[in-house]
Amino acid sequence: MLSDALLEQGDPWGEAIRLALDLESTFPGQDEHRRGHRRLSRLQARYGASWRARVRQPLTGLIRAPVGFFRAIPSQVNSSDTNIATLLDGPVAWLDFTGAGTELVPVWPRRSGIVRVDVSQYGNQVNARKLLGPGFTSLTSLSLPFNDDALSLLEEADWSVQLERLRLYGNVTQVVVPQLDRLLALKLPKLRTLELEGLDLGLPGAERLAAMPWKLERLTLSAANFGVKGTVLFAASKALATVKELNLSRNTMGPKGAEALATSPHLKQLISLDLESTASGGKSLAPFFESLALPALKALSLSSCGLKGKAMEPLGSSKNKALSQLTELDLAGNLMGDDGLTALSKSTVLKNLKVLHLGGNAIKGPGMADLGKSALLTHVEELTLAHNKFQNTGAKGLAASKKVGALEVLKLGHNWLGVQGLKAILNNPALSRLDEVHEGMNNYGNELARSFVKSKTLALWTLNLGPETTTDVLAELVVAPRLGTLELLRLQCQAFDDEMAEALVKGPFSKGSTTLLISRVWCRLLTDAGAQKLTAVLGPRVSFG
Repeated sequence: MLSDALLEQGDPWGEAIRLALDLESTFPGQDEHRRGHRRLSRLQARYGASWRARVRQPLTGLIRAPVGFFRAIPSQVNSSDTNIATLLDGPVAWLDFTGAGTELVPVWPRRSGIVRVDVSQYGNQVNARKLLGPGFTSLTSLSLPFNDDALSLLEEADWSVQLERLRLYGNVTQVVVPQLDRLLALKLPKLRTLELEGLDLGLPGAERLAAMPWKLERLTLSAANFGVKGTVLFAASKALATVKELNLSRNTMGPKGAEALATSPHLKQLISLDLESTASGGKSLAPFFESLALPALKALSLSSCGLKGKAMEPLGSSKNKALSQLTELDLAGNLMGDDGLTALSKSTVLKNLKVLHLGGNAIKGPGMADLGKSALLTHVEELTLAHNKFQNTGAKGLAASKKVGALEVLKLGHNWLGVQGLKAILNNPALSRLDEVHEGMNNYGNELARSFVKSKTLALWTLNLGPETTTDVLAELVVAPRLGTLELLRLQCQAFDDEMAEALVKGPFSKGSTTLLISRVWCRLLTDAGAQKLTAVLGPRVSFG
């Protein structure tokens, strides 16, 4: 209802709320999931400060905004905040409980409005049964540390039957069979998401979960210690028939487990599969690449699976056409090096990828040239290359690529790029759709801002001017006609002072619709008078943090 009312007024907040609600029924790999989350994050970055101001009184002296978003409404509150009592006076749908505020929550009269509670591990000081007593009549999502107390709470609470999401976690916590039996005996008719993280379930756990009574859409069994036998047994479970998103990260599965998952007759609806840290090289995953027969699979994570160098060859050389349906592939943290990237670039079936993560792979240079020529990039919209340190030499491969016409988001942080490397990439005429560049921790200083001002094609939606921004570059930028084409300008630079603010409001920027976010911590030379002048001219388009 709120979304509809705001949309009728042309308020972007209405779009954000509608997006957030719609995204709850999407999955990684789907176009609507990818594009929806990108659009939502941009809306919240641009307008979030004003939305907070519309629903809450500002907290004097706070530099950070302590209230996060839930369903695009500023209603996510952390109990560790020193202002928890004040925060509870505003809308709260999501409570992150970290042990602080124990005396406030159980007696808070408006707890019936809370939809989601996440309890962070806090030693033995959190008594979940005391914290989550009567009154949580709207609770549908719950995260708790796994123990007998948590099980008793779920068995006794009258609201547990309405849970749609349940997360139980530990730190390599050994789960005994009686505990698991108690969990599986819970009456949770509406449960659609189950997350068991850091719980050592072992083979007995795989056997019992294979017969779980719930019809789940999302299932996480991270670090469950299933082993090869447990993975094979679990992959044959009929209980997986409704699962669309499956996370088995940090489980050892071996070649037999990989093949069992790839060919499971009960995973026909699976859209997203996370196998992070489940393998120790290409041999373990080769059966998966060759036998993959999951007709709905679109997103696959193989991060930190030991695919170094030639271990990438089984994926790069696979002829399995089922791989062509993948739209998202995460290979971060494999230290594949240039040899591995070259092997991957030879793939003829990975031709429909739209998101490709290659961060943390020790890529130095030659592999980037092969990637730039590869058809692998033809449809990629989001490319992550952070933490590779390929410097200007590697940048040339991307700069010369004619295959990057679909690229919209490029993440380059921690690659030791210099001015020439970044300039070469941004001057690539094929990058006509690029609108977001993450360039942190490199060596090119002001080059992104300079390139934006001079380029006629680089259409960034946001520009972040950090501490390295110099006075001459900022002076050129604040009067540049192109500045008004941005959706968001974020200033975290000491060079921005009253004089710069005056030039900004007198220039073309004032006639546009760009949102301006100013960090008073970094922009120390901007006086209160200067800030007031900006507010008087720009109104709700400017926010301070």
